[in-house]
Amino acid sequence: MPSCSGAALALYAFSSVAPALAQETQLDPFVISATRKSESLSSLSSSVTTITKEEIETQVRLSNNDLAAALGKLVPGLSVGNQTMSTYGQTLRGRKPIILVDGVQQNPAFDPGKNLWVIDPAMIERIEVVRGTTAIYGDGATGGLINIITKKPTDGAPVHTTAVGTNFSLSGLEEDSFSKSISHTTTGKSGAIGYVLGASYVDTGAFFDADGDRIAPNPHRDGGISDTEQWDFFGKMSVDIDRLQTAQITLNAFQNLQDTNWIGDPSQHEVYNGEKGRVVNGAHFDDPVGVRNLAANFDYNHQDILGSAVHIQAFYKDYWARSTPFFGFDPITYQDRIESEKAGGRLEIDTPVSSAASVLWGLDYVHEDIKQNVREMDAATVASSGRRIFRFNGKEWGWLNPYAQDSIAAFAQGEWRPLDALTLRAGVRHEKVFIDVPTFTVLGTNNVVDGGKLDFEATLFNAGAVYEFSPSLNVFANFSQGFSLPDVRQVLRRGRAGPTSTPFNDVDGLIIEPELVDNYEIGARGNWDRLSASVAVFYNESDLGANPPLNVNSAIVRAPEKIWGIEVTTDVRVTETLTFGGTFTWLEGKQDLETDTVGWIYLNNQRIRPPKGTAYIEHQTTPWMKNRFQMLASGHRDRFDGTTDAFKREISGYATFDWFSEIKIGEDTLMLGVENIFNRLYYTPQSQQFLEGDVTHAAAQGALFSARYTHKW
Repeated sequence: MPSCSGAALALYAFSSVAPALAQETQLDPFVISATRKSESLSSLSSSVTTITKEEIETQVRLSNNDLAAALGKLVPGLSVGNQTMSTYGQTLRGRKPIILVDGVQQNPAFDPGKNLWVIDPAMIERIEVVRGTTAIYGDGATGGLINIITKKPTDGAPVHTTAVGTNFSLSGLEEDSFSKSISHTTTGKSGAIGYVLGASYVDTGAFFDADGDRIAPNPHRDGGISDTEQWDFFGKMSVDIDRLQTAQITLNAFQNLQDTNWIGDPSQHEVYNGEKGRVVNGAHFDDPVGVRNLAANFDYNHQDILGSAVHIQAFYKDYWARSTPFFGFDPITYQDRIESEKAGGRLEIDTPVSSAASVLWGLDYVHEDIKQNVREMDAATVASSGRRIFRFNGKEWGWLNPYAQDSIAAFAQGEWRPLDALTLRAGVRHEKVFIDVPTFTVLGTNNVVDGGKLDFEATLFNAGAVYEFSPSLNVFANFSQGFSLPDVRQVLRRGRAGPTSTPFNDVDGLIIEPELVDNYEIGARGNWDRLSASVAVFYNESDLGANPPLNVNSAIVRAPEKIWGIEVTTDVRVTETLTFGGTFTWLEGKQDLETDTVGWIYLNNQRIRPPKGTAYIEHQTTPWMKNRFQMLASGHRDRFDGTTDAFKREISGYATFDWFSEIKIGEDTLMLGVENIFNRLYYTPQSQQFLEGDVTHAAAQGALFSARYTHKW
């Protein structure tokens, strides 16, 4: 299991555990995401989950390379995955997380929800998840952050690693279901030069549910994984300039595009009979659905400039995401594409104040050029084909014309150890965001809106404390603030500020306030020789929550919100060869609509997902074979009195079980596994919401076999 902070199930309850379990061990994993510098997990006043590359490799291979599904099984507080390319509704503690790669934010200002599809998992060293509101990396992390850390050079001679794998459905054993993957990395160091070179290719086949029925390639109309072809090229070079200075450059080019002849049955669109989503053949898309991402990252570190350690980072990112054609402007069908070009830098200076205190301070700057275009499909072809064939008719529109967004922030984060057992932290961040919007025409109404400038400003604080009762047991308390710009795109492209507001004609007169979130958390964590466990209790609130729109014609709902919950983890090493454990997450949330007839009501299912539990048992069966059996359980939620409104429908619970074996063959490894081993027919929480009718009521995958062979040479 991943190393999960949160806290121990009770402060002194651990002391009563059998002596065999109570031998103390130091809580010593080191992470960087919570404070932007390397810190031991035991000193952090926030909840952090670390996931190793071995766990990533195993879980994503079980799930058809789906990193979002893997994280849903491993991270407390994070909702289960949707089994699509989109992470809409996969919240962290009921709010949105930001995705980082080596500290660089991946979420564009117009967020298509596909930010975990920017790099192949084969290029990942580990993942660190900060669970809970934070502003340590800036705008957007009201639920926390997921920092993907890429592979680093190894010392010495080159190490070559080649992996080949396949997945296929056991319930729909057809040639179409076979997925194929191959990846290769070379790492090493020669003198002062370190390097990592990697490439991967994944050809993902069709998905089939437990009945053996094909699942729609875009089951929720927001981008699917099946029938896709993915490439990734990765390179990293580091230079040890001298004993105090290092420099590093990282390049990554990623693409995942869908090529399919299948589509969710259009006759089920806007039909709500509760039937399982079907598929039909004969689909054609002039422009394939998918994502592309090109990223460059430069890092420079100096360990001693006037007594301070200095880190300078510069980055560039060029990203686009294309979605499935949509019918929100019937009878015209559009297909949208979001393009984001981002560049920026970061200066971090870690200055010791005394032997027991230090301050990390610096500046962040990001510039982003972003636009959202739509292509109009030929209406006659769409209609005559029964909404199966989408041919571009040559008309392309700016759903929102290109605009520029600049953000600049100054921050300071202090740390003080007044006692050997006590660590105190406090920090402040002041951020300004400037958006320059050109004149544009609102799609669908042809209303012309004069361009102008939007400015946002926020000062955010955090404070926390950790007290160590022993080297293996500590408690912590944390207060942190975060902020997020509401999706400005949703306001501008509709030409109105709210669901019932009148259209506006001038951007300069528009008032769009950011969402500010206060987060409170207490917990404890412990790690003994054979037992580790944690518990965290949290509460967060905001005066101007930002509930996402339910469709292209809806608007953001701004209202006060509060969310609260608990996360528990435990791992027990029974013998030297047998380990078991699990996690539990429960949360709830409400918003205040502040009307005469409606007060505090529950947040919908796009924000608050049902309770989640995971469990596993792992056995080192022989010196060369390890077996693992694991469970993911998603619970029940019904807060809206039987309504059939989108994201307010009752969610039924389910449990799935996976098995995998890892077999060592010399230096090589063979991994065999089955996801949903009992071939249960179930629907993810996203599928149970019928967003666009029965066509989006897509069943989840049935039993899925996976095999992967890794050769080191």
